[in-house]
Amino acid sequence: MAPNLYCPFCGVILLPDPHNLEILPAENRVRPWYAQVRGLYFRNVAVQQIFITGVGLMDTQNLLVTSPHPDVSYVDDEWEPVEQWGVCDPDFRNCLWCFGLHDSCWQLLLLRLSHGQGDGSLDKQAIAKSVFYQLYCTPLHEGSSFQFGHDYLGAGHTHIPFGRPKPIDPASCFYADPCAIPSTDDLETMAAPLGPSYNQYSSPSSEDTKGEGREPPEGRKPNVFERLPTELVHKILIYLSFSDLLKTRLVCRDLAHLSKVDAIPQKYWASRFHLGQEADFFFPNLTDTRNWSLLFFGTRRYLRSEALPLVNRKRIRRLIEPIAVLVESGPAFGNGPYGLAVHRAPGQPRCCQLLVNTTRFFSGKISPIDSDSPLMQLPKPSHVQHRRRLCISMVQIGPRRFVSGINLPMSEECEASDGRLLGYHNPALKRWAEIPPTARLRELEVAFCSEGLRGIKFIFTHSDPLGWFGVNHGPGIAIGILRIPKGTGRYCLLAGLDHLKIVSLAFGELADDHCEGSLELPCTCKQDLSHPHSHLWMPYPPRHENLAISTLLPLHSSPNLEPLHNFLPPQSSLTFKSLVNFDFTGPQGVSLEELTRLAFYMAFRPYPLVGIEASYSNGRSWLFGFRGGFVLSIFVDGPGGERINHIHIFEYRQNSAHPAITLGGLQVSHIFPKDLYTMLIMAQVSTNFGRTATFAPLHIQSTVTTGRILAPPRDHTVTGLTAVWREDYGGFTQIGIQSQPCGEPPPLPSISNHECHLERQDQLQYDVTFSDSFVGPHPGNCRTYASLRNVRRIQASKGIEGRSRSITRITGLKLEYYGHPSPGIVGQWMSPLDDSFELFPDEDIQSLTTWLTPIGTPEEWTVVENGQVVAIHIETTHARSAVFRSPGFHSLPARKLQHQHQSNSGETLTAISWIMNTAFDYVRAVIAANTPARRAQILVPEPTAPFDQICKLDFERISTPDGTANKRHMIATAEAYFNSRTIIGLVFVYTSGSKASIGRLDTTTHKAIHFAPHAHIVGLVARFSWYDLTELAFEVEFDPPTQPRYDALVLSNPQRGGNRYINDRLDVWCNLRDDWLVQRNSRSGFVHDRAFRRPARTRLVGMYFGCQNFGRLGAVYEPEVI
Repeated sequence: MAPNLYCPFCGVILLPDPHNLEILPAENRVRPWYAQVRGLYFRNVAVQQIFITGVGLMDTQNLLVTSPHPDVSYVDDEWEPVEQWGVCDPDFRNCLWCFGLHDSCWQLLLLRLSHGQGDGSLDKQAIAKSVFYQLYCTPLHEGSSFQFGHDYLGAGHTHIPFGRPKPIDPASCFYADPCAIPSTDDLETMAAPLGPSYNQYSSPSSEDTKGEGREPPEGRKPNVFERLPTELVHKILIYLSFSDLLKTRLVCRDLAHLSKVDAIPQKYWASRFHLGQEADFFFPNLTDTRNWSLLFFGTRRYLRSEALPLVNRKRIRRLIEPIAVLVESGPAFGNGPYGLAVHRAPGQPRCCQLLVNTTRFFSGKISPIDSDSPLMQLPKPSHVQHRRRLCISMVQIGPRRFVSGINLPMSEECEASDGRLLGYHNPALKRWAEIPPTARLRELEVAFCSEGLRGIKFIFTHSDPLGWFGVNHGPGIAIGILRIPKGTGRYCLLAGLDHLKIVSLAFGELADDHCEGSLELPCTCKQDLSHPHSHLWMPYPPRHENLAISTLLPLHSSPNLEPLHNFLPPQSSLTFKSLVNFDFTGPQGVSLEELTRLAFYMAFRPYPLVGIEASYSNGRSWLFGFRGGFVLSIFVDGPGGERINHIHIFEYRQNSAHPAITLGGLQVSHIFPKDLYTMLIMAQVSTNFGRTATFAPLHIQSTVTTGRILAPPRDHTVTGLTAVWREDYGGFTQIGIQSQPCGEPPPLPSISNHECHLERQDQLQYDVTFSDSFVGPHPGNCRTYASLRNVRRIQASKGIEGRSRSITRITGLKLEYYGHPSPGIVGQWMSPLDDSFELFPDEDIQSLTTWLTPIGTPEEWTVVENGQVVAIHIETTHARSAVFRSPGFHSLPARKLQHQHQSNSGETLTAISWIMNTAFDYVRAVIAANTPARRAQILVPEPTAPFDQICKLDFERISTPDGTANKRHMIATAEAYFNSRTIIGLVFVYTSGSKASIGRLDTTTHKAIHFAPHAHIVGLVARFSWYDLTELAFEVEFDPPTQPRYDALVLSNPQRGGNRYINDRLDVWCNLRDDWLVQRNSRSGFVHDRAFRRPARTRLVGMYFGCQNFGRLGAVYEPEVI
């Protein structure tokens, strides 16, 4: 799919021809201005011949069809397009490609460059060459829009790199033709109704200000303006804008008289159209004789009437100014670059003009189109005490400035020596600084962005630093340190250049052995990538002693980033790749004892990991990136001695039709050639307490094949993370660790409960299947898991406004355990609630109920409604309970989803799993049989995923009061709770007095039935209206069985009667031989009724209900006791 292309001047789309290049009649031939495109192209690279095409049209494949002659247009009768250029596509056939821009924008640039220049003709080829290389050295985001560091004064919001572009909005100024404006005569006519005196801008007349004289009244000394000639005052006023001119009336009476609109000479009004003034976007002929005040006020009035063409013209005029300034500075860059070129010798690929071993190297990615940037050398002797001043030249590209050249003269006398100049020197933007006589250069601090060098700082011995030249902070800027290697060698400063600025810097050592002519090329770079000074850093470089940097995973270089210099071996460190300095402990791990939590923010995008945050026991936190998407956390018992000891990263290989580089969660994937890519997933963070936390998309965890472990060196402790930040996508692409020696590790506490942080593999596989069926096959699904055994304390978290969950949501639970100092987390930990719930050592969680508020409409792939958690109810085996709800829970709509998980006499809740993405939550409990396990149970009908999440109600309970004999307690009472016709809750009371319940009991309508002693339930009848349970009947058999006697006890709403409706259906569970219950409840013509017979040699012991849907029920059977 071809990307959508946008004009580099105005930011508006280069629209493919709406008529598919059809030649129309002359009266209908003109296309919209944003579809009229010119191209900047080269004919001979060796001699750098750049030209501008004629006005042509683009097709849907981004091919510009036009003539190479600049004076030919598609509207001409004799137009015959003979060439096709691939717009922004260097791989187009025969390398016939160009940069595309609107013809109207090109005309405005020519007007800007010729404005006020008299009758001199423009060198359009020189202009085309300058603009071409400006674009050549500017990143092209996703092959769609040029990144100058601004949003095109609002037009950037219309950019969509791929797919259907935003529709043309006729009411927006962005799509108004900037050249379709009234003539000068028409604008003067618009100003005529204002009247010749312009009284609305004039000062009130006064007898003191009338007349020719300007002498002050008697008794008052003249002010400074009264002493100046009128002509001089008017010349001074030329430097004031019209709004400032109006303010001068408040200074004194004399200026109030001189600044009257009808008293200002025409020279002032003509100056309003000079470059840099408020009306410099109109470009009238300044040599014409006209009423300039009328033209100014007509332009002002037309602009204030929100005339879209003039508004857009003014906007584009502001955008092209930096481009025009660089065109006018062409001679300064045309004479460069300065320095000694270091490149391959012609015909000798293994030889260079100079032998230089690169010892330190930093670089910026100069453009999406690879260029052979020359490497310039500036020799630097070991001692520099003769230097007195240094000079840095800057170049402005868009709103940003870059370092274009460096001047390190040996003395003031040799200041102009080319041997000491490096790069391009722009006389308009230079800054000088004094160097102390005895100072020696020790190191450079450099600030790079992906386009090149933004700032530089020189640090000398025996002297204070000189401060930064340029900028050293801001979005996308990374800092690096270039230290001169120790030794007696002779070093030089190396710079890689594009056509405007410095894009890379290095220190090189000149070899002692060399031969005549060309010299042999070194085969390696002396770059220790484990040292922090070998990298660029955001926001600042680490300076800790003995700090070690691990390998960054995945091990790859971006396929779109070729090495900048063809004489250096390709390695990822040579292109712009800044590391995030996520140091969460400080020097020597001083804050390790305060670290309490690490949080990873993840969003569904090409690089999902968008933020990393550390929290400390004193309440402070540190964040890099942003809090987007949802958050996964690991609590660390830093005060108790818990330390992160390694990170396990898994590798996942997969074929894909769309190459991309992604980091999913802490999962990193990279597309290799032929659509084969490897995904490296940072799946586990492990600590010295023997536990792990998993951070990876759920659908990937079960398919991981191989892995790598990032561990610190011996006697080192993990004290931070390193990561590569992708600014254009707003996410991390690679992960590593930082480590330092931190002294003796603290003693490990006594841990008796290691099982609380273990995870069963079968539950992971189940959640993968379950999430695809219930939450949906969303690639952003993640899952958190924690044990429910030996829980000591439970605390809940609520949402935060502006995040993935609002304040009315419950976002997660923190579970603390007996026998282990570290808690477990399920869900997202955002803002803790004040209340918590503590359990006794012999107390277990018996029931877990979650309420969710529905979110949107179920998608086609979902089988039940999805939602976000708003409350959680917990019951324990000590008949205690706790409810966690957000402060705004009672203000939410009454309609909520309820999911309930509970154990019965033969089962236990052992764990909790919380599946989530940026929109939905699902919480489930893991239910396991007690030990020793009960006899195998048979469920009729057998539930299937995702509806195999069930809760059971037993018809009898078995207890062992003395530990030796089992005692059965039969059901005595069953009570149903109703909402209209629908049964929404059920309570069983046993002969022991204990109770078991399921569903909702918050209603006043209920009905109870009682079971006689020695009665046994042998069958069930359930009536449904659609999916709602409306009636429940029990088939009861009485002892002794020699004369079987049956009865039916029915639970239905007494207020609604026993009428049956056409939409009702029946499910019947009956004995193997006795079918009277089926015959009694069968209805002819109702095909949806179902009958289930008792499995052979079993007995009915209970019933089950769906955890997500109370109306989904079945019968539970056990083998008969022989």
